[in-house]
Amino acid sequence: MNGIDMILAAAFAAGIVQALTGFGAGIVMMIVLPVFYAIPQAAGISQAICLAICAMMTFQYRKSIQWKKALKPIIPYLMVSSLNSPLYTEM
Repeated sequence: MNGIDMILAAAFAAGIVQALTGFGAGIVMMIVLPVFYAIPQAAGISQAICLAICAMMTFQYRKSIQWKKALKPIIPYLMVSSLNSPLYTEM
């Protein structure tokens, strides 16, 4: 198997774990991906795949999202997490 096949296999296994347990996709992928890629590249690939999984689930359940309940924790999180951004910290 080449690298692309291993990424697909890891993503498939991670998707199954994510669907069954609700978490763990990144853990499963980070077990496999560092074998083929450096840690920063493996983390980036893992995050991109997890973003795609979340986007697909959001699209699938878009009609049942309760935006008023979802925005209450999202807005403070975005405000606080932006303060920890490398743009605001001194090097």
